[in-house]
Amino acid sequence: MIKKEFKHLDALRGIMAMYVTLVHFIILFTLNKKNELVFTDLRYLGIVQLGQVFMTVFFVLSGFLISYILLIEKEQTANVNFKKFYLRRAFRILPMYYLGVFSMFFLYKKACINPTIMQTPMCAELSERSCYYFLLLPNWAHAIDKTLPHISNYWSIGAEEQFYILWPFVLYFSKNYLRSFFGIYIAYCCLLIAMVLVGNLYYHNDNITFINIAKLFDYTRFGAFAFGGVIAFILLHNTENTCQKFHLLMTKKSVQWSCFLLPFIVCIIPNEHVLFLKHILVIPCCAVTVYNFAFDEQSILKIDNKYLNYIGKTTYSLYILNQIVIDFVIKICFAAKINSTLIVFVITLFILFLGAVFCYEFIEKPFMQLRRKFG
Repeated sequence: MIKKEFKHLDALRGIMAMYVTLVHFIILFTLNKKNELVFTDLRYLGIVQLGQVFMTVFFVLSGFLISYILLIEKEQTANVNFKKFYLRRAFRILPMYYLGVFSMFFLYKKACINPTIMQTPMCAELSERSCYYFLLLPNWAHAIDKTLPHISNYWSIGAEEQFYILWPFVLYFSKNYLRSFFGIYIAYCCLLIAMVLVGNLYYHNDNITFINIAKLFDYTRFGAFAFGGVIAFILLHNTENTCQKFHLLMTKKSVQWSCFLLPFIVCIIPNEHVLFLKHILVIPCCAVTVYNFAFDEQSILKIDNKYLNYIGKTTYSLYILNQIVIDFVIKICFAAKINSTLIVFVITLFILFLGAVFCYEFIEKPFMQLRRKFG
């Protein structure tokens, strides 16, 4: 069954984007208020972890949509057009990404002329840190604490770009798609669990090199992308014997409610010592939710809404601008003696959404029109 429109998925993006914005605001408001550089307030741990769960939904959603498109192409033409695929992804992702990266690079370069901050790690390592972003490796920078301020959230874009580069090859060489996608997910989970166990039990979290390797692997998020591929294949073939049992299981209301609620429960339970294992558990839950929103007919929730849909369309610009706008607006508000959390939040949200709409309409849309020329 080929569907050309997934009307709930833009709304889902919109909801997740608003929550991630709220998380970033809480973190940056707290840091600015306390004049600190590292967020350590465990009172907000559950809220922050739920934001990570929503990021997992984004990754599963990307894996689903990209796999869906490539599976249709491969099954209809027996081929994958690498050139068209990479060009489409480049037009969609790179203009806004590099606008954010270069803007921040030149801003930091100018700021680092100031003698009072010239010797800070960020200024001393500016070229090295920037290279990770220029080479589409911000998730690696995030893993080894070499991020750039205001755009540290770009780590997820790096993970997506690496997925876009590798996934067409997986589709091209796969004979049994379902087995390949599920195998990648299982391998990812097993390797990550093994790394955590070795790091904790053997190295006692003292071996920095091993910890960094584990983080690098974790920040690829390939398990979430692969499970997105699993549900894309099942949706395309849900009437066939191979997939019908999976389809019937995932569309059961009891399964939907369990998968919808479990990530919230996981985030409530104190688990700060195994933070980067939690998404292994929630990946299948996120996949069930995405699947039912995509399938639509039997979904327990209906979130199709024109306002949420539009926010969903502007999500990428919203994410690119997120930390940049939030941090600068908070600093300006504090300088203007506006300290009320609610007032600062409303001002920040208004300016952020205004910027996102502008970037979507005048930067993203023109490049998307160019993208359509490549299929």
